[in-house]
Amino acid sequence: MMRKQLQIAVALLTIAGGIANGDELGTMNAAGVAIDGAAGTPPRGIGYPTTRISPDAIVDIVDLGAAQRRVPVSPAGEPRDQRPIAGFVEQTPAGLLAAPNWSPVSTGGHTWSVEYSAPDAFALRLRLSGDFGRDGLEVRVYDPVSGNAFGPYTAPRLDSRGDWWTTIIFGSTIGLEFHVPADGAFPPRMPDLTGVARYESPPGGIAGMECTHLDYSCQGAWQDDGRAVCMLAFIDGDGDVVGYCSGALLNRSPSDLAPLVLTANHCITDQNDANATSFVWFYQTDSCNGTPPDPNDLPRSDGSILLKVRYNADTDLVGLYEPPAGDFWLGWDSGGWALQSDAFGIAHPAGSFKRMSFGDVTVALWVTYGLNSAHVWRVYWDSGATEGGSSGSPVLDSSHRVRGALKGGADCDYGDYGRFGVAYETLEPYINNMPSPVFVQSGAGGDQTGTSGNPFNTVYEGTHCVFAGDEIRIRAGNYNEQFRLWRPMRLNSDGGLVRIGQ
Repeated sequence: MMRKQLQIAVALLTIAGGIANGDELGTMNAAGVAIDGAAGTPPRGIGYPTTRISPDAIVDIVDLGAAQRRVPVSPAGEPRDQRPIAGFVEQTPAGLLAAPNWSPVSTGGHTWSVEYSAPDAFALRLRLSGDFGRDGLEVRVYDPVSGNAFGPYTAPRLDSRGDWWTTIIFGSTIGLEFHVPADGAFPPRMPDLTGVARYESPPGGIAGMECTHLDYSCQGAWQDDGRAVCMLAFIDGDGDVVGYCSGALLNRSPSDLAPLVLTANHCITDQNDANATSFVWFYQTDSCNGTPPDPNDLPRSDGSILLKVRYNADTDLVGLYEPPAGDFWLGWDSGGWALQSDAFGIAHPAGSFKRMSFGDVTVALWVTYGLNSAHVWRVYWDSGATEGGSSGSPVLDSSHRVRGALKGGADCDYGDYGRFGVAYETLEPYINNMPSPVFVQSGAGGDQTGTSGNPFNTVYEGTHCVFAGDEIRIRAGNYNEQFRLWRPMRLNSDGGLVRIGQ
């Protein structure tokens, strides 16, 4: 306790400086908006493991060889962003998909399976480049050990570089099964395989799991809340590094179970990163201190759209491309938080199965990690901890409402959470009293809140904002975007001809 009191006294000096610069840190007990969490049943199917079309077909095997780089090691024992680097991206030799060995399928069509092996990897993802799938080609990504397959993926959303990253397969081998149905063009247009993401550290092994962690499955009062929390497998395209973070489904008012995930901005820094992020659900033991599951048995959601960013709270709100498997959406509170209040963290430290931490919020302050600064709540842990991989995970108050997303901290000691109350102004159009109808206008700038005066500039943004069953009004223009709708809504033109997808 003496250590905490000393830390608070030091931190208050930082707070005073922030207030002098117009900071809002003095409003720690200010009233805000608050809603509770909600349970739901998302559509099942997309993202769940399935089987290949031809599991008994001959498979081509490609050895990718030993890694040419090593995982950089972060210094221990000092405050830092808790986004661990678990591996890196390497270029692959040209022509790996240039000569498919097609086999006919008894039900019609053709398949080709190829497996890529990297003996020193603990997980793998593959980068496919070039527009593909619009001639009927399907891709399934599978685990050669369990046989679990994910997909089919058809005409996937490419990033600004023309790339698409497969889902993550845990293990040293990843398989691709290509399928052309009987009514598809044959031979189909094949993508190029241009890169492999090697996760070289095993889940739970990135930071050595230096802290004492508490199994989330032992915390009966928090079982609903934890089902909203997911593990993120990210790919930083600018730095060509890969790793793990955490995030959580966020409820909104009125509640309609929209596919919105709260995480940290340093986990998903831009739209290319959002496009490449894989969200893994229910990575948790099935009983207190039980055996964690094989993550290849778990559902995942692949890819997202970066909706809103609040840099000075290190907070992202992303919208999932696919329905989440998570079946609980966390509530939140944008108001003040009384110091010394109980605080509760749920996270995937070091990319491992779900853990929980208990502590108290000691101070609000402005912190700088490297080149990034943010308003945070500092939470000291009494039991449990956060480590690398916990970044983006939620901290909740005693009312089970989110108060922030983890920015960083000192492992085993405290966590700094970007303050939800600071981020709320930016996130509000998506989570509280969403505009009705939602407006979209090609080329729009400004705040983009979805109102008539500040419309979104893409239809897809509007589909994540609109309340289920409500209306999007799209102003005349061309919208060069493609997306899949799986929630009910009405899309209407507003003032002229609208073209989507050209």
